[in-house]
Amino acid sequence: MMNNIGFVISGLGGGGAERVALNLGEFFVSKQMRVFFYLTSDYAFDSYRGVEKMVVRKLDAAASKNPFAKIRQLCDLFVADQISIVVGFLPMPGFYAAQAAKKVKLPCIISERNSPRDDPRNPLIRALKKKSFYMSDCVVFQTAEARDFFNSRIRSKACIIPNPISPSFQFVDRQRNLIDPNRFVMVGRISPQKNYELALRAFQLIHKKRPLCTLEIYGRGDEGYKRKLIDQYLDNESKKSVFFHGFSEDVPSIYSEAGVFLMTSHYEGMPNSLLEAVASGVPSISTDCRPGGAKAILSDFGGSLLVRNGDLGGLVSAMDSVLEEYDTFFDSAQKSGETVRQLYSLENVGESWIKLILSVRSA
Repeated sequence: MMNNIGFVISGLGGGGAERVALNLGEFFVSKQMRVFFYLTSDYAFDSYRGVEKMVVRKLDAAASKNPFAKIRQLCDLFVADQISIVVGFLPMPGFYAAQAAKKVKLPCIISERNSPRDDPRNPLIRALKKKSFYMSDCVVFQTAEARDFFNSRIRSKACIIPNPISPSFQFVDRQRNLIDPNRFVMVGRISPQKNYELALRAFQLIHKKRPLCTLEIYGRGDEGYKRKLIDQYLDNESKKSVFFHGFSEDVPSIYSEAGVFLMTSHYEGMPNSLLEAVASGVPSISTDCRPGGAKAILSDFGGSLLVRNGDLGGLVSAMDSVLEEYDTFFDSAQKSGETVRQLYSLENVGESWIKLILSVRSA
């Protein structure tokens, strides 16, 4: 029996890990399982489709600041809710999940969500995350490169499962006659991890050659940081063609009109924005960021280009190449999108998780 699955996660405030966990939860519910979410921090709770079908429990205020109290309360909740298997998402929740699962003799799976080389930065949290890997029955990585960062003891219990495309993502048909190839689009949090500095430097250079180009950026970010990016990396002419739109909930519409999707991150896990852009049939350019999520998405499909991480010249060349041969890239990206939608569907990825859970439960 594996009917009751407990996810331990910091919160449900809109991040990529939270969205993936909830998508998996929704899939498990569709397979007649009961899904519980245990929130270890007092973060915001966003509204998600399907969450009403699951049980969400926030640890009480007394436990929220005390790691040992968190673990004790999780033990009590796992027993009371008759949990069959525990899944930990993110470093500290994963540590609490592994500790509590061991105390009540439950199998535990930990999901690595980011680049282990880069995240987390805090040495103590890195050590606790590694300890949770040792304590768990299985560690799910999104790429082989992330798995291979660790020693053989952890690799021996590793499983690679990519992110699914959210079932709530509504794909919109892209009509070539309605697409402006010169419209570059980026979607993602405005932060140093995303290396917008590289994107703006490349855009300034391509804009000199192709003055009709625009760059539209969608995502939350500090206004001071955005102003610094604009002032330091754009000249007066290119500034007029760069637009920061802020966060948007209607990403499918953005992709339906995008000419080229651009991602320049230093590191990512399995980047949802790139995955959704490629699945939407948008010609895409990405840096080969750690730990190989972008490469995994782009390597086997046409209509997109991968450039060396941090390579300004390579990025400018890729942008120019896509615009020079846009119709070819457009047609290839359209064909690739159909394959990517199937390969990374929630049904496919969810079935991989169910096989893993069955394997861990029977071990």
